[in-house]
Amino acid sequence: MDNFNQSDDAFQASGLPKTFEQAVAKIIDIALEEIDKQRVEKALFYHTVTHAKAVKRRARTIFNTISPYISKNNVDSLTLNKFEQFPHLLDLSAICHDLVQNFLPPSHLQLPRQRQPGMSEKASIEKVFEIIDVLNQQHQQTNKPPLFNAWHKQNIEEMIEATICLVERDTGELYQPALYDTKKNLSFPRRIIALADLGCLGMEGIEAYRKEGKWVVLEENPHIIPDLVNKNPTLLESIRTRLFNRCNFQLSFAKSRLSRFSQEVAGLPEPAIELLSSQVFKYLNSDTITELEEITPQNPDTSLEELVEFFDLGYWWNQENNRDIISDLRR
Repeated sequence: MDNFNQSDDAFQASGLPKTFEQAVAKIIDIALEEIDKQRVEKALFYHTVTHAKAVKRRARTIFNTISPYISKNNVDSLTLNKFEQFPHLLDLSAICHDLVQNFLPPSHLQLPRQRQPGMSEKASIEKVFEIIDVLNQQHQQTNKPPLFNAWHKQNIEEMIEATICLVERDTGELYQPALYDTKKNLSFPRRIIALADLGCLGMEGIEAYRKEGKWVVLEENPHIIPDLVNKNPTLLESIRTRLFNRCNFQLSFAKSRLSRFSQEVAGLPEPAIELLSSQVFKYLNSDTITELEEITPQNPDTSLEELVEFFDLGYWWNQENNRDIISDLRR
């Protein structure tokens, strides 16, 4: 088990958590260290501590908004008995949903990195379960009952699985199939974590959404920054095309978030939906889409310089041919 000794040492160093809340906080600390380690090892720009904390923040906001309207009509008795633990499970799942990032072997260094749908989420679940198992084993060694049981692990697994994204064949839209699975009852924690994961535009607005897009394009194309710095003329057109395609995706993705929202919150109590629409996802509206259309390059002949400016990549574009600058890539 890759992280067993690290988790064991971490718990030993600070003492065993005595409460469920303390255990969650300690696991989150270990997870954040692991996320930052992978940021460096795998040249990650988007799947970082910043993203994990943003999803946690958004999930808590959604939970606090809808929880007053959750009743026995919405959850079973077991869930109600554990209701006080759900905010902490949400925090843990939000932080750990991208705990591991695994990419498919590249066919060419200049092509975007690819992930197999669900592969990283499955690895993230396995990793967080390893940490939980270490904690439970240590509690058992001191004749204490485990703080996490099968019910906790099931909910963590289901919440992380809810963040898995697929691309719809007909429209090319990115979506989370868990929100559309009519054969499986969608628990409100799963719905919350899914909405939070893709909730940047709706909850935080255009500037946050643009910044998120920048980090995604750099993570999927880690060669872009060295190529911008070195200004390799044979690759600059490829970079221009890549950035322009990202513009198209960001615009179409924003439109799909708006068009899909009503279906993705369907089933929640009506007062909760009203508050989510008016106060939480307050930027998810036609005015936001119009503003995005106005500022996003849509001309196929848009120059590389314009695209560099749109994605705020000027820092690297304006550097001289200096390989040392590449070490200063990350947030």
